[in-house]
Amino acid sequence: MKNIVLERIVKPKTAFNESDKAKLGAEALMVAREAFGTNMTKEDVDNHFYELPDLVYLARLNKKLISFCSFRNLRSKKKNILYLDGIVVVPKHQKQGLFRKITDTELEYGSYDYFVTRTQSAVVYGATKGLRTISEIYPNKDKPVPKEIKKVAKDISDNELKMKRFSLKTLVDRETYGVALHYPTPYYPGVSEFFNQDLKIEYDKGDSILIIAQVA
Repeated sequence: MKNIVLERIVKPKTAFNESDKAKLGAEALMVAREAFGTNMTKEDVDNHFYELPDLVYLARLNKKLISFCSFRNLRSKKKNILYLDGIVVVPKHQKQGLFRKITDTELEYGSYDYFVTRTQSAVVYGATKGLRTISEIYPNKDKPVPKEIKKVAKDISDNELKMKRFSLKTLVDRETYGVALHYPTPYYPGVSEFFNQDLKIEYDKGDSILIIAQVA
């Protein structure tokens, strides 16, 4: 981790010339396909790398791209939200704290009230729970979703993500993606059991969880 170099890029859509954009896009596509174990399309990667995000973090080891992370800055109910569009880490460097390093860095850099992301991955939930910059996370096995969190969830699910089968009680959206995004399904002790037994996530149908964490 100490040799990994992070680069913060604001407004990635306009930050590069066409030549650099094509080169970096090709790097990102290779990393995404290796990380997900599926044949991600160039359009999918470009959308999450250039089109949607307000900022992107690149992580390099010995100048080689090993991870990228894209964020949007949202507002809901007069609250500032750091929304994670996606993070991709090559398998060799997964579960080594890179997600936490990047996300904690940005949460400390900006002025945020909530960290939010949509995922199928128990690993992303587990890593979010371990962020030093957050105080509470929902959905939560031991606590119901509070009213204030439900308001934020409804705003984001309706106006940003257009989630059609979303439950404010569980923060689960059914058949979001239509397919499983990861193969094999990521496992995280305790969290995978929560996803499978309590939230009853059907990965093959593309169910997703909207994670909302309060920033400390």
